[in-house]
Amino acid sequence: MVATIGTEDPVSVAVTSAIHTGDLVALKALLVEHPQLATARLGDDEAQGMSRTLLHVVTDWPGHFPNGAATVGVLVDAGADVNARFRGPHEETPLHWAASSDDVEVLDALLDAGADIEAPGAVLGGGPPLADARGFKQWRVAFRLVERGARTTLVDAATLGLHDRVEGYFTDATPPSKDEVTHAFWGACHGGRLRCAEYLLRQGAELNWIPPWENLTPLDAAEREHVDELAGWLRDRGAKRASELPTKRRTIEFLWAWLDALRRGDTEALAAALAPDIVWQGIREDLSCRGPEEVVAGFVSGYEERREISSLELVAGPTKIVLAVRGPDLGEVEGVALGTEVCNVFTIENEKIVRIEDFQRRDEALAAAGLA
Repeated sequence: MVATIGTEDPVSVAVTSAIHTGDLVALKALLVEHPQLATARLGDDEAQGMSRTLLHVVTDWPGHFPNGAATVGVLVDAGADVNARFRGPHEETPLHWAASSDDVEVLDALLDAGADIEAPGAVLGGGPPLADARGFKQWRVAFRLVERGARTTLVDAATLGLHDRVEGYFTDATPPSKDEVTHAFWGACHGGRLRCAEYLLRQGAELNWIPPWENLTPLDAAEREHVDELAGWLRDRGAKRASELPTKRRTIEFLWAWLDALRRGDTEALAAALAPDIVWQGIREDLSCRGPEEVVAGFVSGYEERREISSLELVAGPTKIVLAVRGPDLGEVEGVALGTEVCNVFTIENEKIVRIEDFQRRDEALAAAGLA
């Protein structure tokens, strides 16, 4: 049975100190005095607790402790499990922790002792140690893992600038999806790999994608790494920072100002917010207005009819917004009875309304706007 020792226990304090100071004599003495110590866990194994092994202590952030590789050898010889997992909010192995701290010497010692190079459980997406090294920009360890046989995903290859491997993914019978290409493109920018970024953009990557783990576009990622050549190349192609992209709030504020101009009858303000080639597509295919003049005239005419409206609803995304209008009887348009609800889907790009589409059902409008 594996023992668990509290972190404040004198033995726990002593062995942690011996490992972090590289005192191999003291460590060996403790292992002799406490034969089960090599396999013990430090911490709390209760339901909400956390615990780790002595090999996690060797690889703990920031790593690079004195005699780290030799310490691994001493612990393994005493029976420590190189693939034991952290218990708590994640399940990382000591190899994951060595990867996260860019400790190549300890990483090699763990691999030489039989650590699983593909062990899942990384805090970044649950992947192998390479996922941690790539995500935390621990480049020395990342390349060492590849040298030692770690498998690379498209994202790994792009982030590390392994251009031949990146190209190889596109010669397969089933090439990567657009989402995979976009994720890899972001990784290339995160890693400062211009050549891979150029190639992946040609393969259809989304230029301004923001990943779910942090609010950074590819341009933000490149600028964070101070890769000026890559950042300049991205800007030349229209890339934007996250702070420059449309947001739901900005979209709502923009359309609300436009509706207020409609209320005031300010036709100049209405027209100024429309793209020159704006199209307003009605409920029927043959019902449409083209150009700012026609669109403004259509909305002003509809507003002046003063139909009874009981509620307005706005549902927004970054570039599309649904305006749902409800009332007891909204009348008809060119023989089409509107009933009690009609929805407009506005597409907004670069602070201009570029398209408006009408729907009689809210669910259809939300689906068309990608907001269902």
